[in-house]
Amino acid sequence: MLKKIALVCVATLLVLPFIGCAPKKPAAGPTGPMVWPDQPEEPRIAYIAAYHGAIDFYQPTFFEILFGSPPQSSLSKPAAVYVAGDRIYVALTGNASVAILDVKARKYAKLNDWGKVKIVLPLGLAGLPDGTIYVSDASAKAIFTFGPDGNFKSAFGRNDDLRNPAGIAFNADHTRLYVVDSKAHDVKVFAPDGKLLFKFGAQGKEPGRFFFPSTVAVSPKTGNLAIADTQNFRVQIFDQDGKFIRTIGELGDLPGMFSRPKGVAFDSEGHLYVSDYAFSNIQLFTEEGQLLMWFGSAGTYPGYFELPAGLFIDSQDRIYVADSLNNRVNIYQYLSESWKREHPDQYKVYMNPGPGTAAP
Repeated sequence: MLKKIALVCVATLLVLPFIGCAPKKPAAGPTGPMVWPDQPEEPRIAYIAAYHGAIDFYQPTFFEILFGSPPQSSLSKPAAVYVAGDRIYVALTGNASVAILDVKARKYAKLNDWGKVKIVLPLGLAGLPDGTIYVSDASAKAIFTFGPDGNFKSAFGRNDDLRNPAGIAFNADHTRLYVVDSKAHDVKVFAPDGKLLFKFGAQGKEPGRFFFPSTVAVSPKTGNLAIADTQNFRVQIFDQDGKFIRTIGELGDLPGMFSRPKGVAFDSEGHLYVSDYAFSNIQLFTEEGQLLMWFGSAGTYPGYFELPAGLFIDSQDRIYVADSLNNRVNIYQYLSESWKREHPDQYKVYMNPGPGTAAP
């Protein structure tokens, strides 16, 4: 009996040093639900979760628990995010790839670009209802398309149509793909098959002109375009044909101003979200340019940002943020009136969040 006890003790001592090699979760950070704005204001934004890559779906075997075998795939420097159903697509400039996080199946994969093309610098993502995924690659100066199976289908833009394709977005009926060409300081509009339809904008500071623009979003309510005119420190609004409507923001460090506006997106009610690469926050505006609120701040805890880049908002008003320096995608919920009606119990929790972090 004593020999058996001794053997168990020895085995335990041998195992303990290896347990520390297993993957670890990030630090918990502030406790309680995180909502913005802070009490006594009514909450409008709530932090939900974050995805870091293959580790999110990691199910270690017994031997992996003993000897440690963390996943090698991670979200390195995400620049853009796009969501279709249960799949989250993430453009990774650090991994030179596009990751696929299948939340329902709990699987991690990548777009299959081996063979005819190679993704090098993906900066934009968009998709069609049939599952086709579009990827802008600034290094290839092209737009790549992939089927629902993740395999490469075609490419366009490489005949000098594009100089540095960045953010991309489809209009509501998916007949136009808007491509921000940052080094050309314009926006090019393609048909889904890659035919160049028209372009608008040119280098400059005047209304309707750009200086290294980065991303584009389409309003679900008006069809208007929001363009992050990054080096002009503003966001510009155009109609679907490229006619200038208005400018939002300017250089400065006060609310409603920008330092490096990077990502743009619209929710179902037409609110405009703008991520700022330098301020590490997201500001919300009406499409007319009125500042409503802001959320987030610099840091590594869940819900915080380090150089937030591309944004995407799905049909459920979930807000996906490419948190580039933290190598993750942060997810938030806009607490719309329809969401509150559908989730009354969760809304009560958000109304009394306890200790968290909100925008000042």
